[in-house]
Amino acid sequence: MRNTIFAVILIAYLNVFAESSPISSSMLNLGKVELLANHPEKYIVATGDTFLDVVGLFVTDPLIATQIWGQNLPEVFPGDMVALVNQGQSLQIKRGRLVKLSPDIRVLPQKHKIPVIPTETIQQFLNRPRIVTQDEIELSGYIIANAEQKLLASTGDQIYVRGLDGFSDENEYVIVREGTAYHSEDSDDILAYEAIYLGDAKVITFDDPVTLLITAANHEIRDGDRLLPLGERSFNEDFYPHAPQFLDDDAQIIAVVDGVSRIGQYQVVVLNKGLEDNIEVGHIVGIENRNQGQIEDDVDNETVILPNRYAGIAMIFKPFDRISYALIMKATLPIRIYDKVTQP
Repeated sequence: MRNTIFAVILIAYLNVFAESSPISSSMLNLGKVELLANHPEKYIVATGDTFLDVVGLFVTDPLIATQIWGQNLPEVFPGDMVALVNQGQSLQIKRGRLVKLSPDIRVLPQKHKIPVIPTETIQQFLNRPRIVTQDEIELSGYIIANAEQKLLASTGDQIYVRGLDGFSDENEYVIVREGTAYHSEDSDDILAYEAIYLGDAKVITFDDPVTLLITAANHEIRDGDRLLPLGERSFNEDFYPHAPQFLDDDAQIIAVVDGVSRIGQYQVVVLNKGLEDNIEVGHIVGIENRNQGQIEDDVDNETVILPNRYAGIAMIFKPFDRISYALIMKATLPIRIYDKVTQP
């Protein structure tokens, strides 16, 4: 059985503490990490916890703490005991387990370490394309008709598609419709387009036109809708949070998924920076509210523009060429489109 380990246990008590990673006081000051006043003495990691959930029980800014660990981010598993130990000028998190065992043959489930972030929140953005460039649109396939000659097609219908010549090795496709054009606040330069997911299709015959069967449909599908190869879209949970070395001053949130006006924790936003700007998976960025207004200084008889306000932290989980998806990890104020993105 792949998910179990058979072991003969001959030890009555086992006390395990894994290697820990210190956070020095200088790093705390540099990274703005503060210890929570009501932190627990210890915590037993539960199934479903994320690494940020666990660290967030002890410090105010768990993302900054994980950035300090960097590539030495410790692995934590359900059942581990996590404790914060004060050692002079440094703070150190240790994990371990105290397990009472009796001599016997036992079946122990194989454990998987907890992820850094809640992957179920972003899974839909990894499995299907939600952003397309103009070049991808022009190179994609397009529906010219459906076998029943209906105005709209749905699950179980066959469709006829042209423009798939460059994807003759592909067998599965996603059907999308071009949506919102993404651009920065003060620019008409289109960075990419929203790809509205409509459904999935599978090739029946690769002729001209190609015949495909719609295997799933979230919306009604019509002539002119586009097809992109499904490909393999996976997410490596072994990334570590870290700050970008450099971030352009014009970096900002340019869209929010699902169209809400105010953005909170665990919502997905679109940034106007991507791979071409050296953005990577795991980059942590700060968010500042812009346009706080202005007030009159009656003493100096001047109009004063109010400064930006710190509003939260986001983590980039899917960069494209010119834009990126980011997950809001902490929101101290309501976050809005065109808020400024900064170094954390």
